[in-house]
Amino acid sequence: MLKPEKQKQLLDFLLSKKLLKATDIKELEAEITAGKNLDDLLSAKHIIGQEELVKAKAEFLGLKYTDLTDQEIAESILNIIPVEVAENYKVVCFSREGKSIAIGMVDPNDFRAMEALDFLANKQGLQIDYYFISINSFNNIFRQYKKFSKEISSALKSKEQEEKAEQDEGGRDKEEDINFDEIVKNAPVAKIVFEIIKHAVEAGASDIHIEPMATETRVRYRVDGILHSFLTLPKNIHESVISRIKVLSKLKLDETRIPQGGRIRMMINNQDIDFRVSCLPLMGEEKIVLRILDTSKGVLTMEQLGFFKQRGC
Repeated sequence: MLKPEKQKQLLDFLLSKKLLKATDIKELEAEITAGKNLDDLLSAKHIIGQEELVKAKAEFLGLKYTDLTDQEIAESILNIIPVEVAENYKVVCFSREGKSIAIGMVDPNDFRAMEALDFLANKQGLQIDYYFISINSFNNIFRQYKKFSKEISSALKSKEQEEKAEQDEGGRDKEEDINFDEIVKNAPVAKIVFEIIKHAVEAGASDIHIEPMATETRVRYRVDGILHSFLTLPKNIHESVISRIKVLSKLKLDETRIPQGGRIRMMINNQDIDFRVSCLPLMGEEKIVLRILDTSKGVLTMEQLGFFKQRGC
């Protein structure tokens, strides 16, 4: 939301574009001074159409604008942004050309949304071109997610059924590598989990902490013994993220009152990586810690540990 002074400047801009009458200005300025929001005022008074207003605001702020109210987006394009991220931040992907994607945002000043989007795009080798869109444009595109929103639960149920079948057959005699390429295709949450893990390995992290906060989920990496905040995720996908990791590490999904431990093995950049998983109950929620064990690194030398030979020794 624009600050009051900026909203008054926008009023003058709208007047110069002949979208407002001079008789409207004084009343609107008084209501802005009283703490009301210009967008809400214009909407309630039906002075300017929503698309006209968003287009004018985009020009005023120096942003790109697009109208998506009548657009149909291909599944492959839409699904670049997970449905949970789209819903939480009011953003949608509507176009792709090579390695460049176009993202529409209802609130172009939402820097936390941009942080999450940049993370997802960077891991796919994509660059983002941001556009200002109306809430009507967002709602039209978001409705097209409906058939994709079931992917998370269906993927989880499928995985549980596979594991139950394996247990009925006597279980596996040895640990098998998980095909994460297939998992990434199965559900948006699985894609987020995979990218978090892959990025941690590439960053040289020793462990990953996925922690519930009051209004968000915090992801931290431990690098060189120090925990660094890496990413914040929407709080409404926390349970799905935890469930995905519990499924992969063969933990009980319905057990949330006591700590559990499990393990995952996967291939990242042609290297076998083991993960020791700890799931801890926290005030009605759960925290996950993944310890990264890169078996390809072997034992560290004394020099790598920071000890150097002294002369005469």
